[in-house]
Amino acid sequence: SENADGEASNAVDGFEDTLWHSRWSGEDVPGYPHELVIELGETMELTGLTVLPRQVGINGWISEYEVYVSQDGKSWGAPAAKGAFERSKERKTVQFANPTTCRYLRFVALKGFDNQVWASLAELEVVLAK
Repeated sequence: SENADGEASNAVDGFEDTLWHSRWSGEDVPGYPHELVIELGETMELTGLTVLPRQVGINGWISEYEVYVSQDGKSWGAPAAKGAFERSKERKTVQFANPTTCRYLRFVALKGFDNQVWASLAELEVVLAK
């Protein structure tokens, strides 16, 4: 889910001042989990990813997450990584247990801070294997 001014594409546009934000207004605002599915354009070998929280304000900061990978965008299997973020606006690193080859990445926000029901982030970048 996304808000019109917080489109999912903002999470991968390379600009730290734009952001993805799950729907936060209107009736029946959905709660967690919230997810972003990213098609990488080609198969890549990844060792993880970095996540930058929104830099202005704290609404939607994500505290717990899971990351899934897929070749076809349909079969996801077990999480490639899962964990919890510290409460800060610093860039976070998510490390996979092993390098993983995939074409699709699914980032699932499981929980936020302060009992908020929405999620946001400024940037999500993959970390390529060397």
